Amino acid sequence: MSVNSDPLVGLPRAVAGTDVADALRLAILDGTLPPGTRLAQLQIAEVMGTSRTPVREALQKLHSWGLVDLVVNHAAVVRRIGHCQYRDAFVVWAELAALSVELTIQSSSAVSGELRSAVEHERAVVEEMALGASPTAQIGQRWVDAQRAFHEALLEGSASPRLRETVATTTELLRWETIWTAVAGRLYPLRFAVNRHEMIADLIREADGATAADVMRRHIDELSEPLLGLVGRREQ
Repeated sequence: MSVNSDPLVGLPRAVAGTDVADALRLAILDGTLPPGTRLAQLQIAEVMGTSRTPVREALQKLHSWGLVDLVVNHAAVVRRIGHCQYRDAFVVWAELAALSVELTIQSSSAVSGELRSAVEHERAVVEEMALGASPTAQIGQRWVDAQRAFHEALLEGSASPRLRETVATTTELLRWETIWTAVAGRLYPLRFAVNRHEMIADLIREADGATAADVMRRHIDELSEPLLGLVGRREQ
């Protein structure tokens, strides 16, 4: 029996509301579309069951996100994403996250409740793992949801649509699910992260923007270490 080696056959069929760019992004980041894969507009449109227009727009987005290089004949090629790309994304994200903290305080947004709730859910996961729970997919999803809730509260509190857009573009590589794979089962970085979040929430309540922003920068830097280490080992 012959095996189809074309990675494009692994792409999902488009249904109503499908974001072609997001579907391709996920396929690149999870390895379905490995580095060097040629993404031809017509072929992708046929595989996903859509027209070429959303595919063309999707390839432009992927290029702006740094995931592909545009080439001739209405196509793109998946880039190799390595340690340097991840490191640079974390450096920029740290500054954007710090800015979200400062803007949240400046706008006097009432986000303390949302931040506290996210911290409580995150701490519950860490405590379960400290008691011996395995880092299952369910526990991982709960941790991911808590991270998203915390940082989403800050973006909402910043009242800056431009900041939200810039963070979304910058963190394309830094999916929370990917970060979880690097920290799952490691209590030290998990405990450190939840403690940082708690410190940030307290400092926001005290309106200490400079210190809160500095703690956020350190938090993102610490969060980067497990993932950068994982990526570095994969490149060896």
